[in-house]
Amino acid sequence: MRWIRTTHKWLSLLLALQVLLWLLSGLYFNVMDSHKARGNTYRASSSAVQALHQPSDIDINQLIAPNIILGKTSPATDIQLTQLLGEPIYIVRHKKGLYRHFVNHYSLFHAYTGEPFSLDESHISQIAKVSYSGQGDMASVSYFKSNLPEFPHQQNPSWQVNFADELATSVYIEAATGRVIGHSDQHKRLTDIAFMLHFIDYGKSGNFNHGLIIFFALCFVWLAISGVTWSVQLAAKGEYRIGKKRS
Repeated sequence: MRWIRTTHKWLSLLLALQVLLWLLSGLYFNVMDSHKARGNTYRASSSAVQALHQPSDIDINQLIAPNIILGKTSPATDIQLTQLLGEPIYIVRHKKGLYRHFVNHYSLFHAYTGEPFSLDESHISQIAKVSYSGQGDMASVSYFKSNLPEFPHQQNPSWQVNFADELATSVYIEAATGRVIGHSDQHKRLTDIAFMLHFIDYGKSGNFNHGLIIFFALCFVWLAISGVTWSVQLAAKGEYRIGKKRS
């Protein structure tokens, strides 16, 4: 049938372009600097954290109980003693997601006083500066409820702190805990484009299990079926001849 030949030709062109993108992006993955590709060009190495001891005058049971004042009506699932900007802080988690980037609910308490502790923009700026080892000045600070532009998996409220350097470095920090989610710069953005092309993730879902890649998989299946069908039709018409060609 004519329509089989037509779809086969156009699909061949479309899929050939995607195969070329796979080859180019795969080549880039083999030659790229993995440290820079993760956006860590100006990420400061983690310094040694001073050992923390649990204060004896704080009742842990009060921290992990449901706290209506803080809007946490469910008991804690776990509690962690950590440091934020040199201060000992209890991170109490009331809702635990399967992964850290899934939706989690936290409360913070000062470890020595037991008073609720919250992170504001000034705290976030200080955390970003500690995490940044470049020479650029802080340019801007933005707040996101979810779906960070360069970390699409992150589902919790976060901050973006931008620095004015030659790589346009951005530091992403989780709003509830002060955890540095990661850094991004021109190297990482180029790598993200390569991943987008390689996994056909033009919707920037952050994974390869999406509708577009399923569509391309079906196109490859149809390309094979139409190619076999076309070959059978040509053979039935005697277009294929097996044997030595006469001189």
